[in-house]
Amino acid sequence: MPLSVLFYDGIFLVHVDTFTQLEEEIRLDERVPSQVIVWLKGSPAPAYWSESLDARMGLAHR
Repeated sequence: MPLSVLFYDGIFLVHVDTFTQLEEEIRLDERVPSQVIVWLKGSPAPAYWSESLDARMGLAHR
């Protein structure tokens, strides 16, 4: 279960504290495409974001 989930400007902002939770969020996003950004506890930058956010956020997908 994520530490927190916020919804802002059409994007889910998810904070997790384990790599396993991060993997679960990625699998969920692949099954149900959404706009999500996931932070792993202690990381200064997002660990994952939905491919659909690339153009909107000016990001290169990882």
